[in-house]
Amino acid sequence: MSQATAASERRTPGSAKVPLRLRLKAWWNGDEIRVKDGGGAAGRKGAVEQIEPFERWNEAHLRVAQAIWGAGMIGPTLPEEIQHLVKPLGLNPAMSLLHVGAGLGGPGRVMAESFGVWVTGLEAERELVKVGMALAEKAGLAKKAPVVIFDPDSFEPKAGSFDAIVSFGYLFSVKNRMRLIDVLDNALKANGQMLITDFVVARPGAESQIIADWLAGEPEPVEPWSVEQYKVTLEGRDLEVRIVEDRSDKLREQVVKCWADQMEVVNAEAGCPRYAAALVHEVELWTRRMRALESGDLRHCRIYARRKSSSNLLSDW
Repeated sequence: MSQATAASERRTPGSAKVPLRLRLKAWWNGDEIRVKDGGGAAGRKGAVEQIEPFERWNEAHLRVAQAIWGAGMIGPTLPEEIQHLVKPLGLNPAMSLLHVGAGLGGPGRVMAESFGVWVTGLEAERELVKVGMALAEKAGLAKKAPVVIFDPDSFEPKAGSFDAIVSFGYLFSVKNRMRLIDVLDNALKANGQMLITDFVVARPGAESQIIADWLAGEPEPVEPWSVEQYKVTLEGRDLEVRIVEDRSDKLREQVVKCWADQMEVVNAEAGCPRYAAALVHEVELWTRRMRALESGDLRHCRIYARRKSSSNLLSDW
């Protein structure tokens, strides 16, 4: 499968008559959809599919997300990638970790099971918290890696209560990000560590049509920072930034890998209108993101920082 290079705006007139499976494959491969005169794709007369309006995080969307990204996941965070990303933290059973933007809690459960660390997952979407806790209970990790509701605009954790804080691809969607980083910094212990992966703009203030298309297509308003903005913000809070790594290519590899066998699922499930709407949403969302990454205007980076007073050595990252 080729990497995603096209967003939904490349649909041609009449594409609603093309079967969902063919439309998804075309969008993902960056192909144009050609409709024969007087009918649907490949001469199938009347091959019109109705797709219901999309409702985010309904039961169908959660099924689609986990079918694509893996059980307990709502994005491309493969277990082996999570284990690699958090290596600098040196996680162990004596540590407490705060996971901000936990989704269904899948990454938190990976960390708890892999390293024995105690994880508190924070999630703003109630439906994700509800399902995430059910999954944690099923895995026997309701106490070790719970998912709890939080409001990023009013969250006030106890000072000095966590050894480490992580966030995977979430902070770019937080409007009042500066405040949230302030309270997270306050929640770190004296030798605390913070690890962030996020979408960042390559050139602050630069405008491009690709970035504009990406911003317009996100489910909620986002205001991406640059790496330099993150560095200045973290270092202004007695944190020393020790790792800045561009992982855009790795993210693209993960997305393509996760989608590689998805057409089989589409064939099996595309008859359900709600499932179809959720599939269309995920394909369009990630084709826009991949197109922006491929342009170089958008990047996906890992940033690791720890208290300046800490003398601990980095793990093999």
